[in-house]
Amino acid sequence: MDAQLSQSPEPDAAFDAAVAAALAAGRLLMDRFGHESGTRRDGLADMSTDVERAADDAIVAILREAAPGHGFLTEERSPVPSGDGARWIVDPLDGTVNFAHGVPYFAVSIALEVDGQLRLGVIFDPVRADLYVAREHGGASLNGHAIHVSATESLSEAFLSTGFPADVWSSGTNVAPVARLVRHALGLRSMGAAALDLAGVAAGRFDLHWEAGLRPWDVAAAALLVREAGGIATDYSGRDGGIFSGEIVAGNRAIHAQVTEQLRAVMDTPPEGST
Repeated sequence: MDAQLSQSPEPDAAFDAAVAAALAAGRLLMDRFGHESGTRRDGLADMSTDVERAADDAIVAILREAAPGHGFLTEERSPVPSGDGARWIVDPLDGTVNFAHGVPYFAVSIALEVDGQLRLGVIFDPVRADLYVAREHGGASLNGHAIHVSATESLSEAFLSTGFPADVWSSGTNVAPVARLVRHALGLRSMGAAALDLAGVAAGRFDLHWEAGLRPWDVAAAALLVREAGGIATDYSGRDGGIFSGEIVAGNRAIHAQVTEQLRAVMDTPPEGST
């Protein structure tokens, strides 16, 4: 993140802007948490809130001032093309349904991508005041202290997390993998905020997280965080599918290999009743 960011901002300025934007959005979320009355439901399970759009506005204003030429890919607005090869990838509120229901598990996620490569990731958990940061080739940290993925080697001892898409009731997405992996792992949780779950993987709290039905802003900062914490983040096939693959398997290398094997076995199994 040097010559390619020569116009603006400089690397430290990009870091400072991303952190400032995440903290500002986090304060806004906490000011409204438990008092949100602007919730609306689009369809049966897709929830959006006024505070999410306000947090997005706050983030974009700070980042745009720091780097006028950078593009934006955010959950809350149409994509803004980049004028200098760099763009911010933003989820102002990861865990919208949790937030709307008063469940204290949500986060702000901001990543910087330069010429297709993730260079900076910031995830802020405002409930716990936890700030996760990763820089390409610079490691990962939580509140200024280096973090690393777990050293668990056996799937039978692994603590896993996963998530479900909004249409799981009709698509059945992730039902078969959960049914298979819950029998093999030590424990399994579904917390409802992919970026924060993946941050937990980077910090060694979970051994691995897998999920499908994701958007780029759900995983951009988190994938970099896991990798810089010494882990691996791929698609279900075990390849680096990038942030647009819609799926992720992220954890330490030993558990990642065992979980991707289980996922492939599920995907290779014909549905019941097929011939």
